[in-house]
Amino acid sequence: MGEVMSDDLDEMIVEMLEAADAYSKAENVALTTLGRFIVNDGGFFENLELSKNCTIKTYRKVMKWFAEKQRAAILPRKSRVQGSKAKRISINPKKSLRASSPINT
Repeated sequence: MGEVMSDDLDEMIVEMLEAADAYSKAENVALTTLGRFIVNDGGFFENLELSKNCTIKTYRKVMKWFAEKQRAAILPRKSRVQGSKAKRISINPKKSLRASSPINT
């Protein structure tokens, strides 16, 4: 019942490696750093590629991590949509122009 067929495992490993590679390139993060972030193992993705072995639990953890990162990048943050309590900086364009303008009017 809980067994994973070899082809399914291969597909899952390819899916993890492709997600890691895409994230690594997009965020300019080394695969070793990703491995440390996700499963506390800097050699995880290299070992995964060499051994082609992984538990379902680890697969779920890795893919959940990528899904959360993707969701965070796509969905607007609540503070951006409804306003933020963060301090806002207001710039007066007239004052900025006068200070930087070489001609006084």
